Amino acid sequence: MNLYPLRLLFLATVCGSVSVLGQEIPYKQFTATPLLLNPALAGSFDGNIRGNLAYRRLWTGAEAPFSSVHASADAPVYTGRKGDYFGAGLAFTQSKAGDGILNIVNGVVGASYHKRFGSDSARAKGQGSELAVGLQGSYAQYYMDMSRMYFTGPPTTLPYVLGTGNSVSSYLVNAGITYSRSVSKGLGFVVGFSAFNLNGAGDALLERQRSLVGLDRKYTFLAGGHIAVGERMLLRPALVYATRESSYFRVRYVGYIVGNEFLYGFTPTSSMFFGLWYSKGDLMTVSAGLKKGSVRVGLAYDYNMSALNAAANGTGGFEIALTYINPSVKARQRYVPCARF
Repeated sequence: MNLYPLRLLFLATVCGSVSVLGQEIPYKQFTATPLLLNPALAGSFDGNIRGNLAYRRLWTGAEAPFSSVHASADAPVYTGRKGDYFGAGLAFTQSKAGDGILNIVNGVVGASYHKRFGSDSARAKGQGSELAVGLQGSYAQYYMDMSRMYFTGPPTTLPYVLGTGNSVSSYLVNAGITYSRSVSKGLGFVVGFSAFNLNGAGDALLERQRSLVGLDRKYTFLAGGHIAVGERMLLRPALVYATRESSYFRVRYVGYIVGNEFLYGFTPTSSMFFGLWYSKGDLMTVSAGLKKGSVRVGLAYDYNMSALNAAANGTGGFEIALTYINPSVKARQRYVPCARF
């Protein structure tokens, strides 16, 4: 069987899947990657500064696994007298596919503005709302080691061929908006929409008829909330839905993850959590971890229930995430309703 077209098809699929800050939903513990979800989330937390680290590895039993590492930091940089504030953040992500054959590096710098609604007396009761908008600039670099790629069968001419060489780079513009509201101290929600690659960056590893194939635009919708059950239990449901239009095959790709995190508090500053999530493609994810003071540590494991489970030799993916939030007195003045993400 001629595997040459299949390999190029796989190559185009991989390039497309990581074209805009990674896959449709790059990390399952999305609370540790807020700047990848929506630029408006920069600075949207109760504290002085937030730092995140995450590592993800998929298909550990396959010959060509996928791995990714992410680091970010964001903070509210200025708070006005009425509680409105500006946020800023930066993020770095490095991903490897095909056992290092394809390497992608992304750097992000962004800013946000948060408008508070509600009186001080309502805020003291845990009520209020916030509207936020954000803008990001992103730099992405792609490198492919062609010396490590092997094809079987005779060469086959396809519409798409390797274009600009082994390494290309792109500059992207991203934007987002979120609205959050706390009905009470035990009930709140947040929704948001974001768009990535608004400027239509045109650099890619593939070309067609000597013209560069543009990177995909991606759109993400998020929704989440918190619901208190008794004095110690908190339900934290969430949905992240992402879609993009492939420039390679003119096909719309859709990804989503939906589920709930159960959080149980031992004390006001310490708690444990357990999450159960479902993703498109028959993928179940279980997450669990602890929060102690300013530090939150979580582990997640993916179990593939589709036919791809056999290709990965029955192995799924694992992920570890760490979040640190430095507390601040000014957080009370800002008041972030339902800081779910």
